[in-house]
Amino acid sequence: MGLKIGYRFRFIGSKEELLEKLKILKGQFDDLPVLSVGEIEEIKQASFERGSDISEYHLGYMLLLYFSFHEQTAVQKAHLDFLERVGGVKNIDSLSLRDRKRYARLEKQVHRLSDHRKQRIARSANAVSLSVDVGDGCEYFRITLGRLGDSKAWRGMDCTKTQFADHFVNAHTMVIRLLDLCKEAGILENVSDEGSYWETRDLKVLAENINASTEFMKIASKALTQIGEKKLFVVHNAIDKCANYMNVKSEEQPST
Repeated sequence: MGLKIGYRFRFIGSKEELLEKLKILKGQFDDLPVLSVGEIEEIKQASFERGSDISEYHLGYMLLLYFSFHEQTAVQKAHLDFLERVGGVKNIDSLSLRDRKRYARLEKQVHRLSDHRKQRIARSANAVSLSVDVGDGCEYFRITLGRLGDSKAWRGMDCTKTQFADHFVNAHTMVIRLLDLCKEAGILENVSDEGSYWETRDLKVLAENINASTEFMKIASKALTQIGEKKLFVVHNAIDKCANYMNVKSEEQPST
């Protein structure tokens, strides 16, 4: 929960060409007022299973790659449409025998497809990655592009939550600046900015969105805290420590 920026990457070319682009981007990132820029990392084959031979970072990469490489199939769409129609998994047991059997068939097909894709990625996927520590309280910005085997098609996706950044305006606009550079480099496919700053470049619009997000989270935090007091458990919410609001006096002088 919290305002974030999602992004997808895509590049067609050799690993050498992609690495050259990332080297140029790293040099550009180094010139920006961010906390730090990591080294370009090559990620070899990895497993989806947690274990001593795989880091949480590489596991996260594999899962992102899974969703990046594969578009939704007809079976997956039918599965999701079915669940939406009946109101979720919680209602499956109350359906007719015919509908329960249909759901079971779809569920089995989706799992079989998922397992096949995981095995294929685990056997042949490889990737390159570059990360940026944008600022305190802000999630890392990561460029991760992966491919299957020696394919020239590289894809990847990730997101950066800016909601709890110590300096929200600087952090959010910096992520947008990083994405601008990725677009110029020809590796950016699309962006989904919950602050709507990517599309508008309007600080007033960003202010409306972060203020609404913060207010919603404070209300939710208060409700959870009240439940916790009744149930005798303590609720710790990040929004209680960092409630970002924007007051835009002018487009040139944002304040939080």
